[in-house]
Amino acid sequence: LLRETKYFYLLEVEVPEAVEIVYSKADIYQQHAGNLQLIVNSYNMLLSSMADVELPLMLPKLELVDEALEEGIEHLNWRNHSIASFIKKTTSYIADATNLLELLKLNVKKICEMLKGWGTTSLHGTRKNTVGAEEYHQTYKAAVEARLNNFRDEGAHIHALIAQIHMALQVSRGDPAWRKYVEHVNDLIVSTLRGSLIESLESIRDMIDPATRKETSHALVEVRLELVAPEALFFPEISANLSHTSLEDLVEYWITATLSIAKLLQRIDSGESNYYQQIADSPDVQELVASIRDLAIKAFEMARAHRSGYLEYARFWLAQPSDEFALFLSKIKGKCKDHKEELGAFDEQIATLKNIEASIKALPNRETFIWISVDSKPMKQALFTLLSKWTFAYTNHLLKDLLEKTTEMSQFVQHSNSRLKSFADEEEKLPVPEIMGVITDVRKASARTEEMFGPWQETINLLQGYGVDVPTSCVQTVQTASKIWNVLKKRMYQCRTMLEDTCTREQTRLRKESADFIAKANAFRNWFKLNMPFQLGTNPEPDHAYSAIDSQRFMQIALDGESQQHCLAGILVDLNELNTQEELFDLSMTQHEGLQKCTVELVELKHVWDLVCVFLASFSRWTELAWFQVKLEVLSQDVEELCELVSQSQDRHRGWPVYVAMEEKLRTSLEAVKLMHLLQSPVLRQRHWKQLLRLTGGSLLNESDIKVGDLLALNLPAHGREVEELVTSAEKESEIETMLQAIEEKWSLLNLMFTPSEQHKWVLQQQDNMMGVLHEALVELQNLSFNPSVAKNSSFSELVRTLQQQLSGAESLLNLWLLAQHKHATLHALFSSTVSRAQCGDHADAF
Repeated sequence: LLRETKYFYLLEVEVPEAVEIVYSKADIYQQHAGNLQLIVNSYNMLLSSMADVELPLMLPKLELVDEALEEGIEHLNWRNHSIASFIKKTTSYIADATNLLELLKLNVKKICEMLKGWGTTSLHGTRKNTVGAEEYHQTYKAAVEARLNNFRDEGAHIHALIAQIHMALQVSRGDPAWRKYVEHVNDLIVSTLRGSLIESLESIRDMIDPATRKETSHALVEVRLELVAPEALFFPEISANLSHTSLEDLVEYWITATLSIAKLLQRIDSGESNYYQQIADSPDVQELVASIRDLAIKAFEMARAHRSGYLEYARFWLAQPSDEFALFLSKIKGKCKDHKEELGAFDEQIATLKNIEASIKALPNRETFIWISVDSKPMKQALFTLLSKWTFAYTNHLLKDLLEKTTEMSQFVQHSNSRLKSFADEEEKLPVPEIMGVITDVRKASARTEEMFGPWQETINLLQGYGVDVPTSCVQTVQTASKIWNVLKKRMYQCRTMLEDTCTREQTRLRKESADFIAKANAFRNWFKLNMPFQLGTNPEPDHAYSAIDSQRFMQIALDGESQQHCLAGILVDLNELNTQEELFDLSMTQHEGLQKCTVELVELKHVWDLVCVFLASFSRWTELAWFQVKLEVLSQDVEELCELVSQSQDRHRGWPVYVAMEEKLRTSLEAVKLMHLLQSPVLRQRHWKQLLRLTGGSLLNESDIKVGDLLALNLPAHGREVEELVTSAEKESEIETMLQAIEEKWSLLNLMFTPSEQHKWVLQQQDNMMGVLHEALVELQNLSFNPSVAKNSSFSELVRTLQQQLSGAESLLNLWLLAQHKHATLHALFSSTVSRAQCGDHADAF
C-alpha cells in the first residue's frame, strides 16, 4: 500500500483520504515492517539451524517465542499502539533462544576442535638424523608426557564446557532430553577422538612402512650388535625384556602411548570410566595396531637375519683357540709325513683365518633395515680380536718351535765344536769314552739336523709373509747353519781318525761281552719260565706271586749275587750299559727277544694275578652267604660280571695254567649258581635233600646253617643231570600231593542230606552231586595209580590205594542204601493197601 501510494504521488495522482492518513505514518510502518522481517528471519534461522536432539532442550525458549508471536498473529493490527512493545519483547525472546543455541553449538565445536588435536602425529615425522634407541626412547617419552599433561588440562576444560551447557539449559540430569543430548555429544566425542588416534596410528604405520617411507629418510633408531660370549646380542635388545628398553617395547609404547590418550577424558555420559576400551576395541583401530606390529616384526626379522650372518663365525668365540690348536696338532701328527706337509697344513690354516678376517672386514659397519639402523662395528672388532688370537696360536707355535730348535742347534754346535777342537789341537787330554760320546752325538744328529735347514728357512718365509716379526739372530743362525755344521762334521771326522786304533780294540772287547750276555740272557729266560708264578696251585698264595713279580721289577729286592742273576731289572740295566758302549764305537746294539718277552709277560702276569685276587676275594665272600637268605639273581650277576672281566684279558696269556685254572673255577661256579636256582624250588622236601647228598657224596647239613659255600663244595656241575632230574621229580610229586589233597578236601566238605517222610523219620536224598564228585575222584585215583612217580614213592602208593578203597566202599554203601530205601518204600506201599491187608494180613503186620 505504501509503495503504491508513493508511486501515485510521484505521478501526481490524487489518492483517497484514508490512504493519505495511512501514508502519513509511512516511516513508522516501514520501521515496524523491517523489525518484523528481522523477527521472521531470526525465527526461521533459529528453527532451521536447530538439530533434532537440540529441539527438546530448546522447547522452553521456543514456547516463549511462540507465545509472544501469538499476540502479533492473532490480536495486533497496524493501528495498535503496542506494536513497538510487541516487537521488543519478541526480539528479546528470539535473541535469548538464539544465544542459547549458539552456546550449545559453539561449546560442542570447541570440544571437537580440541579433540582433533589429541594425537601424537607430530611426534612421528621424518627425523634429520638417526639417534640411539635409548636416547630416542627417552626423548619420545618426554614429548609424550608433555602432550599428555596438555590433554589432561583440555579434558577438564571439555567437562567444564559440558557443565556450562547444562547450566544454561537449566534442566535435570535425569531429563530424557538431556540424556539424549549427552548421548549425542558423547558420540561426537568418540568419533572425533577415534579419528585423532587413528590418524596418530596411521602416522606410526607410515613411519615404519617401507612402502610409504622415502628412500632418503634416516633410520629412526640405532642399535649396536655386540659379542657377549656365548651370544651375539643387540644393545638395546630387539625382543621384549623386563626393563622395557627393547625395540619391541618401543613399538608397544608407541601404540599404548597413543591409545592411552583416550584414558585422559572421563566419559560425559557416566563419568565413571574413560573412552579407552571403546576406542581400542574398535575394528579399525585393531586393524591398524596389527598392521604396525606386523611391519615392526618384518624389520626385526631383517635385523635378526643380519645377526645370523655373524653367527656363522660362532665357533671362534664358542671354542678356545688352545683346544682347537691342540686338536689340529693331533690331526696333522698322524696325517703329515714330513715337515713340508706339516708346514703346508699350518699355511692353509693361517690363510683360512686371514681370509675369514678379510670377509668380515668387507662387511658394512652400519646397515639400515627400514627404520632400524644396526651398528656392527663392535661385533666386527670383537671378531678381529678373536681371529688374531686364533692366528697367534698357529704363528706363535711355529715361531717358538723355530727358536727352540735353532737355539738348541747353536748350543750343541758350540759345545761339540769346543770339545772336539780341544782334543784335535791337544789342548786338553780328554777320556776316550767322553770324546767318542761327542763324536757319536754329532754323527747321530747330523742327518736329522741337515734335513731341517730347508724347513727352517721355509718357516721363516711363511711367518714373515704373514707379518710375524722373526728375531734377526734366528734368521742369521738359519742362514749360516749349513756352513757351521759342515765345519763341525769336518772336525768330528778328524778326531775319529785319531782314535781309529783305540776303537778297534774296544770293538773286539764289546763283541766278546755281547756273546757272554746272550748266553746269560738265554739262561735267564729258561729260569723265568720255570720259576715265575704261572701256576695257580691248590691253595693260591697271591702274596708269594706278587713277591716273585716284584723281585723282577725292582733291583733292591735282589740282594745276593744269585738273586741278582735272576732279576730281570738287573739284566736290563746290564743290556743298557752294553748298548751304550756299542753305540759309542759304531757297533750294532745287542738285542734279545727272550728278554723282551719276559718284560711283556711280567706285566701281563701281574694283571692275571690281579684278576685272581679279585676272584678269590669274591669267592670267599660268596661262600659265607647264608643259603636261605641269598639272592641268587644278584649272585649270578656278580659271577657273570667277573667272567666278563676275565674274558677281556689278552689272548697271549689265555693258555697260562693260572689263567686256565681261574677260568675253569669261574665257569664251574657259574654252572653251580644256575643249579642252585633249581634247588631253591619250594617243592623240595627233606627227602630230596637227603637224596641230593647221596648223589654228590656230601655230608649231612643242618638246614639253618647251610651256606653257599657248602653247596659249592658239593660240586654240583659234576652231577648236573641228576640234580635237574631230582628237582623235576620233586615238582611232579608236588603236583601229586596237590591232587590228593584236593580230593581229600573236596570229599571232606560233602554231607549226606536226609528228609522226613510219612513212613520214616529220616529218608536219604538222591546224592547226584556227591556221586559225580565220587566218580571223578575215583577216575583221578585210577590215573594216579599208573603214574611212575606214585609207583616209585611207597607213601604215595599207599595213600592212593587207601583212598581208592575208601571211596569204592563209600560208593557201594551209598548204592546199597539207596536200593534198600527204594525197595522198602515199594513194599511199604504194597502192604499198606486195603487189599494187601485183606489177603495177607499176617505178612502185612509182620512187615
